[in-house]
Amino acid sequence: MTGSPPRHPESAGNPLVVAVVLVYDRWDHLPRCLAALAASSYPNLRVLVVDNGSAVPPPPDVAVRTAGFETLRIPRNLGYAGGNNVGIRRARELGAAHVLLVNDDAYVSPDVVAGLVAAMAADAAVAAAGPLVLYARRPGVIQSAGGLWDRRRLWNAHRGEEEPDRGQYPGILDADYVDGCCVLLRASALGEAGLLDEGFFLYFEELELCHRLRGRGFRCVVVPSVRVEHEGGGVPAPRSAVSAYFSHRNRLRFIRMTSRRMRRVAWTLRALVLEAPAIRDLVRDPRDPWVRARVRGDLDGLLGVAGPGPPWIFGARTPSAGAPSRPRAPGPPSP
Repeated sequence: MTGSPPRHPESAGNPLVVAVVLVYDRWDHLPRCLAALAASSYPNLRVLVVDNGSAVPPPPDVAVRTAGFETLRIPRNLGYAGGNNVGIRRARELGAAHVLLVNDDAYVSPDVVAGLVAAMAADAAVAAAGPLVLYARRPGVIQSAGGLWDRRRLWNAHRGEEEPDRGQYPGILDADYVDGCCVLLRASALGEAGLLDEGFFLYFEELELCHRLRGRGFRCVVVPSVRVEHEGGGVPAPRSAVSAYFSHRNRLRFIRMTSRRMRRVAWTLRALVLEAPAIRDLVRDPRDPWVRARVRGDLDGLLGVAGPGPPWIFGARTPSAGAPSRPRAPGPPSP
């Protein structure tokens, strides 16, 4: 399969699916991701690669292996939401009934697309559907069987995380949100609810989109009978200033956007109480870029700041920090 037109004419039983693969300055996983999509059993799948303003060009061998796929190149990094929205708009131009967002480090099994399309065909209320997510580096261990919003800790969590996959999640599971590493979106539902909110830039954007969809009466579900392997989160996360800033800022932004006045005030105050250890650490060592980024994220979240954030966080050096294209969000702060 390539970026060329679908292999079979579209029919009611096989609506056109366009897979959008977003890549930014990281090319080593992309060939395996695209090979997995090319091996899909679904007969009406088209693949679109979106280069989200990469400063690093693809190595020659990767360029050769991706040459057959339609590629959109964006002049600058628009974040996860903005880059994927470019792909979603192109998919809609192509007449896609559904859009599959796939991280460049996610590898779908051959039956994933067909399984997710079947879930949508069975229930017109399903607007977002995802597979069971397994760790790519830890075979048989679950990363997510559906995203949940933890109202006690005011943080997102994942059903089944760290459990061995024993087939313990049968049927179709409703979720607060579907993990953005691999999610099938109904194009008509996006027409009603809108696309990903580009103000988040990184983290919480799929949670907020699913919140919007569910508010309009749609369902967000996980189909555990089909699986995807995801590189992200397979090893302990480094202390990344980028992750610290966006995860903490966007948590507060999500709370402010999705709760009513009194609850918004109460939840915001509770979220800030949970940040007391970070403030203490900042007083102890104001030079620590990870702590500075976390506290700055809290402040910007309170002020309603949106978009790409302060430029200094992208150049901050923290111990063992890397620069993956979309690192998995860190866990909630300790109460």
